[in-house]
Amino acid sequence: AAKFTKGLQELHIKSSINHFGCSLHPFKLLKHLTPDIVKLDGSFANEIEKNEEKREELVEMIRSLQASGVLTAISGVEDPSTLPTLFMTGINYIQGNYISEPLDDLDYDFSSEGL
Repeated sequence: AAKFTKGLQELHIKSSINHFGCSLHPFKLLKHLTPDIVKLDGSFANEIEKNEEKREELVEMIRSLQASGVLTAISGVEDPSTLPTLFMTGINYIQGNYISEPLDDLDYDFSSEGL
């Protein structure tokens, strides 16, 4: 995988890691891979409003990833109540059904929504 991601970088192709943070030692993976974007596990989006420990863990992961030059994203945003907390964490990208449910075509008009 390390050779593959290095090859992608040489071709100026971006890479990402999904479901980051759900393993025991997620940062060990980053010793071998250098992704452009890390998408944090969606379970964090579900827990940050009701679990301060998870919120602090998420903030620390985001800070550490961004300090090493990695963009951060999170999936699983299903309602507006988590948005203020997520924005305060400094996350770069947010994904989930609240933002937009999956579409059949790539024709979403971002200007028509009040986001």
